[in-house]
Amino acid sequence: MLQKLLQILSAAWIAGACSLSALRAADTTAVPAVGGAFQKAQLQHGDVAPDFSVTGPKGETIKLSDFKGKIVLVDLSPTWCGPCQTAMPNNDRIFRKYADQGVVFLCIVTDDSREYYDSWIKRNAGKYKFLVTFDPAGRSGWKQSVFNTKYFVTDFPTVFVIDRDGKISETVNFREAGDDYRLDAALAKAGIKVDPALLAQAAEDQKKRDAMR
Repeated sequence: MLQKLLQILSAAWIAGACSLSALRAADTTAVPAVGGAFQKAQLQHGDVAPDFSVTGPKGETIKLSDFKGKIVLVDLSPTWCGPCQTAMPNNDRIFRKYADQGVVFLCIVTDDSREYYDSWIKRNAGKYKFLVTFDPAGRSGWKQSVFNTKYFVTDFPTVFVIDRDGKISETVNFREAGDDYRLDAALAKAGIKVDPALLAQAAEDQKKRDAMR
């Protein structure tokens, strides 16, 4: 029994995912937040998305309320999170595909240091078109971060799809490398025009994921 448990923990560590939720679901694609708000449930469909302020790559202050009336994808992805980094190309695909419909893709480096954020920005300059910002709470201040205290995030990466009324339309967790069409499907629910073929692919991908649980 002990040997089996050690094997499970070892596999989770190698995949960069040893959160309680990852172990329960036997899903090694998520990374736990440090000291996350396990006592409260993550925001659900229909909840009002709390406003927040983050810092842009030029030091500018960016607020969620700046995008009032638009559909916003809020992607929480620390630089140290392996699955978050492998999902970046898909993030870029989503932004490029739906930007002309007014979709905003706002990536936020949270539960992380400013030093690592600045370094990531330099290394990836010009690589991605979507906006990558920094949560000023940093890694040491994660317990006070709005994404812990009001969004109740416990795993990375997590994407909140916020509709034009400022409410949570969908939440997408546990993303993997390659195209993840669940984000396309989530945008469709929020009112964005999406190719039916992509919606069919999203349904198939979700079935496969559900079967793994």
